[in-house]
Amino acid sequence: MDRFNMLVVGRDYDKEMQLCRMEGLGEEELKTKGYTADQLHQIYRTKKDNLDLRIVDNPNFSAFMMRELRKGLAIGHDLSKYAISMDWMQVHEIRKGLESGVDVSIYDKPEFTAAHMEELRKGLEAGVDVTIYKKLTYNWFQMKEIRLGLESGVDVSKYATPKYTARVMRVVRKGLEIGLDMTGYAESHYTGDVMEMIFQGLQEDLDVSEFAKAGYDGEQLYAILKAKERGVEVSPYIRKDFSCEQIQQIRKGLETHVDPSIYAKEDFNGFQMREIRVGLEERLDVSVYARPELYWQQMEELRIGLEKGVDVKKWAHPSFSPADIKKGVLEAEESGDSGTSDDFTEAQTQEIILGLEAGIDVNVYAKPEYTATQMHNMRLELMAEAGISE
Repeated sequence: MDRFNMLVVGRDYDKEMQLCRMEGLGEEELKTKGYTADQLHQIYRTKKDNLDLRIVDNPNFSAFMMRELRKGLAIGHDLSKYAISMDWMQVHEIRKGLESGVDVSIYDKPEFTAAHMEELRKGLEAGVDVTIYKKLTYNWFQMKEIRLGLESGVDVSKYATPKYTARVMRVVRKGLEIGLDMTGYAESHYTGDVMEMIFQGLQEDLDVSEFAKAGYDGEQLYAILKAKERGVEVSPYIRKDFSCEQIQQIRKGLETHVDPSIYAKEDFNGFQMREIRVGLEERLDVSVYARPELYWQQMEELRIGLEKGVDVKKWAHPSFSPADIKKGVLEAEESGDSGTSDDFTEAQTQEIILGLEAGIDVNVYAKPEYTATQMHNMRLELMAEAGISE
């Protein structure tokens, strides 16, 4: 809203008083009235522009109200009658309407907030029938959606009712604008965020309405929709009590071809699921830490230890903090008791075997310091260079 772009930086009082004196205004009288520097600036501007100072000269008016009254005088209108029962933002909307030549009597009522007034003014400026939404039963967000619908020429009667939130109205309006009738979903009392996900899906020929009917919320539908966009079917693994993050982790697991059923359980939150998923992708023995009683931070440190080939079983207990586990892994590495010196983990060994079977030079990556994932990526690169498909 442009009325908020007019805030002034605190002005210098002495400088503003000097400007007022230069216009022949009495310093003592101004001081007696207790004007601030910003108010003095409006007094000065009014006098300098040869406008009726009596309209603006009132210490009870804020500098913002003075500014609106001064600008009203500049276009030939005395707005002081509005200053009695309205705030400066409401007066601002009346002035803007007068400047654009609309009939401000339609909305110059103190019961309308400045935001209401703005939507009515913009509707009048656009030439639409504002009586359709000139009702205090609408908040200004709802008014805006009705106005935008009128401006785009859609049938606003399909959603112009106070029972619909502005967010629901927005979805119905946008649907009508592209020939998609969303009123049936609105009548089903779906929330705005749920309707937004249904609408987004329909635009992509993806239907998530079955999940909406089952009671999934907007965030959950977002995660389901993202899975559908990627061609991933998460429905066999998800539950209505899974969060958006949990559903995302299931989707990511399916994308990397790991078995999400190992962690798609209500006992694991989204962060715990992530650590188990990453471990599965690294081909680690996640059973060591895939336990609900462990915080995800503990799981993370245990996973990192496994990646380094350290036997972390003794630290896989809730009594060990993430810092304890990290310290234990570091000490095991430094003491050489990590299993990384000459031994390969099962996952590393599998990568070497796959490389040998493919006929590539495994000496490039058959080194204990490489994790199984690093070996996996290096093997695929070598196979690609040799023109060998996996």
